[in-house]
Amino acid sequence: MTAPVELSAELAPLTGRAEFDAASALYRRVFGYDDRFSLNSKLMLAIGYAGGVNMGAWSAEGELVGFVYGFPAVEDGRCYLFSQAACVDAGWRGRGVGTALKHAQLHEARRNGLDRMRWAFDPANLRNARINLDKLGARARWFRRDFYDDGESDRLIVEWDGVAHEARLAPAVDPSVELFGTVQVLGERTAAITAPGDGPMSPATRAALSGSLRQLLDDGLAVTRCAPIAPGVFAYVCQEDSR
Repeated sequence: MTAPVELSAELAPLTGRAEFDAASALYRRVFGYDDRFSLNSKLMLAIGYAGGVNMGAWSAEGELVGFVYGFPAVEDGRCYLFSQAACVDAGWRGRGVGTALKHAQLHEARRNGLDRMRWAFDPANLRNARINLDKLGARARWFRRDFYDDGESDRLIVEWDGVAHEARLAPAVDPSVELFGTVQVLGERTAAITAPGDGPMSPATRAALSGSLRQLLDDGLAVTRCAPIAPGVFAYVCQEDSR
């Protein structure tokens, strides 16, 4: 195994039916899914054979504590890796395992000729947004309404080339509760949308947040940050896309 990360976890490609079965069990446990939404080990083996990247993280005792998987995709003749899921055991979160897996996945993708990745995340999950935008430096360039056709899966789609792009600082954002989910224009081609960072987000705030993000991304901006601006309040910062 290669690429050690914190607390003796080690990263390596997933290989073999037993490892994929372990990944499927971890996936169900972490996300609370039943068998209808479990990972198919045969499918993951085929994804790896066809140029996808499936990476695992193991503890010193040999337990699978995290994994990522993704498959090749194409848009307008340009290929990239779509990273479908990143899964880390609850006891290993906050130790850098997830970000290390993303970097390892991109490294393997490059060996297959793919120089960037995309993935989807729930904009109401602000912890995940912080990792994707502020820690990894990905940029959310697309909004997709009801991504999984289940009535509750609005998603931001990020693109990442492995470079931690430095976001320009934005002017002060108003943290007032009554402005949650609404667009605050901060300057030329710069705006922010605030959201509560403590506890579940109400359906009304979720809907407002989704609508505002869609509006700004349709206007050609990209989401560059998800920053804490007051106790229990975060702001998505949207700026001119520099790609």
